[in-house]
Amino acid sequence: MNKRRIIAILIAFVLTVAVTATWSAATIQREGDPDAIVLEDSAAGIASGRAAGFEVVQVRHPKDVAALLREKLPATGSRALRQSLPT
Repeated sequence: MNKRRIIAILIAFVLTVAVTATWSAATIQREGDPDAIVLEDSAAGIASGRAAGFEVVQVRHPKDVAALLREKLPATGSRALRQSLPT
């Protein structure tokens, strides 16, 4: 292959990756993150979170938030975040 063809293929690949990333970000912004966890203390907020299709965790007292998050966050990929939560 000549140099121009290789450059054209590389540019097409980079543009494809960029468009895919932009599309994914726009979808998450429009539809919400499917892995989101809603922390709520009111019945209306809990009902709203469930109606939106999110996992809802009821918070009875603000001091319980760190423990609830530590319990609910997945162990893989969230270790730094889990360790940053107060005990």
